[in-house]
Amino acid sequence: AFGAYVSILLGIPKHLAITGIILFFTLINALGAYITGKTEDALVIFKLIALSLVALAGLVSLKNFDIISYFLPSQNILNVLVGGMIIFLAYEGFELIANASTEAKNLKDIPKAFYASITFVTILYILIAIVTVSALPVQQVVKAKDYALAAVAQPILGKLGFVLISIAALASTASAINATLFGTVGISYIISKYGQLPEALERKVWKQAYEGLIIISLISILSANLLNLEEISLIGSAGFLLIFFSVNLAGFILRKQAKINKYLSITSIILSFVALITLLAKNIKTNIVGVIVFVSAIVLAFIIEIVYRKFAQREIAYHLDTRLEKREKLINSWETWVPKIKEFVSERYPGSEVFLAGGLARGERESSSDVDLLIFVKDDESAVQLAEEILHKFQKYPIDVHIFRLNEKEEILKSIKKYIAL
Repeated sequence: AFGAYVSILLGIPKHLAITGIILFFTLINALGAYITGKTEDALVIFKLIALSLVALAGLVSLKNFDIISYFLPSQNILNVLVGGMIIFLAYEGFELIANASTEAKNLKDIPKAFYASITFVTILYILIAIVTVSALPVQQVVKAKDYALAAVAQPILGKLGFVLISIAALASTASAINATLFGTVGISYIISKYGQLPEALERKVWKQAYEGLIIISLISILSANLLNLEEISLIGSAGFLLIFFSVNLAGFILRKQAKINKYLSITSIILSFVALITLLAKNIKTNIVGVIVFVSAIVLAFIIEIVYRKFAQREIAYHLDTRLEKREKLINSWETWVPKIKEFVSERYPGSEVFLAGGLARGERESSSDVDLLIFVKDDESAVQLAEEILHKFQKYPIDVHIFRLNEKEEILKSIKKYIAL
């Protein structure tokens, strides 16, 4: 898509643009997460402003309200659903939020990022869809396919609109390349570091450029130059549906530890699987090359995995993230260090009382994400200060501190039912 927009705007050969942009972002990623993140911020802000401008301008000029019929169920509902599955690739960015979680300062920000971005982008996609079918006949949209959004902007904002959206599309596709390289390389580095991929992938070539980055970039250049947009969309969307099916399956298996709603997991597993099978079945006749490449890639991945596991001399780690392993060990050994916190509280605030609550108190150790401590003190004004002191002094421990007044003890303990006096 990037190559198509560069070609239509600047006349540069598409394949030259494709190769150049991948090499450019390989260099950006080699410079480290900070540069990559700032580059991504700038590209995303620009493209969202441009897309929002077209959507709002299109809605203001909307005259043909018959377009609503395009969005109503029809006899070709299966085609509509399959079309949605093909462009499922457009939601790939949300999966990358999880891939980049190792760079997050606070993991609690990750769910917020998911909900906020999915809500905003879905609304924007719907607005763009409405504006698209109102601005141009369907035949013209199909004809313009690789640069359709720019063609839509022209009747709304004139030649300036065409150029603006073309530039926004360059920013959009460029940011997708940047984010995909960053997320994919990050994941490959982690899992190679802990034994599930060859050790070579974590070896540095230059600055933050690992061998994994170089390999992924070369494969990307080959794929983007040899396959067309329809084939890549099918392969990408099918790949992500398979990934989300696997992730939800893992979530269901680990539902107790991760505190995941089992019904939500089951629903997601079924829908992902049905969507994947429907997508592949529908495209066997219309895009057989894409189906063959996708199936071949999956089969090859399993063959490589089997061979690697058989011949590799590296032991596969139980935890891919050592922070989780360390946190789990601390939670399981809470009896050895929580008394230190009680001793500290008693010394600073004589007469205070400490209780263990949450999953540990209920005997649900495997699903506990932290150690919940209820602390009751006489002096209410010192509560905030006490919490800050505990979190600072014992910051290496996974604790969640709740401070109350002593006269609230009976009411609080009655409401939580399960607790352990320390």
